Amino acid sequence: MFEYFSDVRKVETLTEADIRLLIDNQVPENKQLDYKLKLNLDEDKDKLEFLKDISSLSNSQGGVIIYGLEELKIDGRNAGIPILPTASGLEIKNLDKTRLAIFSCLRTGTNPPVTTVYFSSLLDISGYQVLAIGIPKNNSLPVMVTKNDINAFYRRNQTQKYPMDTIELYNAFLRHGTERREVEDFVQQRLFQPRHFSSADARPNAKVYDPYFTSRHDAPKMIVHTIHTDFLQNVSLDTFSAPDFRQFAHDHFNSTVEGLIHEHAYSFDGLYIFSKQRGAIYENCAEGTLVFRNGIIENLTTTVFSERNSNTNNSCVLYSEELIKRLIKYIKGAFAYYDRAQITPAFYLSVVIHAFGRVSLHSPGNNNSGQIKKRELKFPVFLVTGPSEVANVLAIMLDMLFQAAGAEQCPEELKEKIRLQF
Repeated sequence: MFEYFSDVRKVETLTEADIRLLIDNQVPENKQLDYKLKLNLDEDKDKLEFLKDISSLSNSQGGVIIYGLEELKIDGRNAGIPILPTASGLEIKNLDKTRLAIFSCLRTGTNPPVTTVYFSSLLDISGYQVLAIGIPKNNSLPVMVTKNDINAFYRRNQTQKYPMDTIELYNAFLRHGTERREVEDFVQQRLFQPRHFSSADARPNAKVYDPYFTSRHDAPKMIVHTIHTDFLQNVSLDTFSAPDFRQFAHDHFNSTVEGLIHEHAYSFDGLYIFSKQRGAIYENCAEGTLVFRNGIIENLTTTVFSERNSNTNNSCVLYSEELIKRLIKYIKGAFAYYDRAQITPAFYLSVVIHAFGRVSLHSPGNNNSGQIKKRELKFPVFLVTGPSEVANVLAIMLDMLFQAAGAEQCPEELKEKIRLQF
């Protein structure tokens, strides 16, 4: 009924009918829903209260604050049940200015700064203004309120906010470090798995990338993982039983390179989608995606490289523009999938490039930007909490890529292509 609890971005589509349902059904406040009559950011005390509300939801499960509704009083106490105001309610003259004021307050009053919140339209309910703000669950370090002399962390129980105690803070910081290590361990396990080759293979028992995707262990390739922040729950998403799921996955992850044929296969792990040259053996695919049953997405591609003779040390070419196209497609596909599965859109992004020898980096304008001499480029694991962060994260990765080839930084025109997409 109220899907914006599982995905706070949905508050952007909130309607008057949704608010009336809350009132008519007497939906009470809970750990992810709070009602406020006023939204004031003029006085320091009002700003402080607002920041505490944001911190408490961010450090809990995320949630929605609905401004402009009063709470029903029982025996003189707020019962947490929404009603229309009995007197004056919310007064917003310019929603754009209110948004700017909110972001300014968050930027200066939270640490690390809360940079992503979602707004509904300014709704009219029987002549009263109502505004909903969606606060995503914090998936990195806990958010501290830093206003005046206050430096404190807050969480929310079923009905109200409260300061986090020492044990809760310890567990929050511990979870942050543990989760990232779990992600890194998972990626490492997926990157190198034992495989027994035939007697004709020159490297028996070599450790290579998942043999389902490619039997050419010396082929240059890029491996991308998007690992959503709820992956530790190890849930099995019911999206796999949907009749259109395979088509959805094909549409969002399949290669667009000409001359490839596309196939799929279900397995115990999840759904494999792969593209290969016509006539190639089953395992020898050019691109592949594995959508795990718990929502982790694994992509592999060799198509961002030119071919080379594997018996020589001649360098192949890595095409930076093709690499960007693949990354954008994979990340947009991940956002679409997480939206479909109604799980948090925040995810860890891991990108690894296996070069197996010297690789010439090609940049726009038919320019050679130098050679990458490392056999493996393993970029830092980034936490992406929303589309607005993607351009910055990919720009950092591209700078690192070009600097690995001896350039000063990635050409600005490549970064601009990313910014136009997110």
